[in-house]
Amino acid sequence: MRDIRRFRRATLRTVAERAGVSESFLSQVERGRASASVASLRRIAGALGVSVADLFDSSGPPEPQVLRRADRPSLGFGILGTKRLLTPRPLHHLEVFVG
Repeated sequence: MRDIRRFRRATLRTVAERAGVSESFLSQVERGRASASVASLRRIAGALGVSVADLFDSSGPPEPQVLRRADRPSLGFGILGTKRLLTPRPLHHLEVFVG
């Protein structure tokens, strides 16, 4: 959980506020000092933008990936250009406007 939070460059405070839990509770859960209910895990996962299963994945944070041109979702803005998603969901970090 901590690896995912750090990978997303999110603070304890930010994730705790989004999840509706205290910073100290989130810190304790990350360190294995407290257990979270299923409801709390769902809220924490939602705050991090991942599934509950991702919180238990011991392989660490996912490596950044770039989608192939043909696989990139895009949204046209007429003469202003096109917005393309370059990384897969749920870790959509990189979006580019092409004019």
